[in-house]
Parts: sequence; C-alpha cells; structure tokens
Amino acid sequence: VHRQFPDALVLAELKAGGGEAMAREAACAAAAARSSPRNLAFISFDLEICSAMKRHAPAHDVLAVARCADEAAALALLREARARGLDGVDLHADVTAVTAAVVRQAHAFGLRV
Repeated sequence: VHRQFPDALVLAELKAGGGEAMAREAACAAAAARSSPRNLAFISFDLEICSAMKRHAPAHDVLAVARCADEAAALALLREARARGLDGVDLHADVTAVTAAVVRQAHAFGLRV
C-alpha cells in the first residue's frame, strides 16, 4: 500500500483475546516491515490490547474503538483512553454520542477522534 500511496494511513485492527503476545507480535511485524508510525496506526475494541500495543509500539498511534450509546459513555471512554496513554478513539459516527463536547474534550486531552 505504502509504495503506491506513500501518504496513506493504514489502520491495523487487533482482535480481542490475543493479549500481550499478539501485541508483541504486531509490534515485531511493524518493525520488520519498517512501517513508519506516520503510516501505521493500531486500533482495537479491547482496551487491554490497546494498552499492550502502546507498550510494545509506543511510536505508533493506538486508538480504542467503541460504539458508545450516548455522550456520557463517549466521555468515559476518552478518560479511559487518556489514562491508558492511548492516542485517541475511533467512535461510531452517531450524533447522540459523538457531540461537539466530546470532540472538544478529546482534543483538550490531546486525543485523536
């Protein structure tokens, strides 16, 4: 992908249940492929996987994926992502959860949304 589209951002989803070993393997694969942190980010619905991935590949962005039911749930996810040292969140585009206040708070925390 990067040879044809050098500015592309690839999102690699890590499935739940792989734990620390999967995060370590993904970090090694990214390093072996010489993937630039500017071109590769990791996402997962599993916050434990996100935390492990951030430990193993700290230069790469790691985002928590979630479908939040409302603004309060989205704000809680932002707090959790920040506490875990993640780079952002990937939220389902639902206006009941992804409000201007959520986006402002994410940016205030230094998170991508």
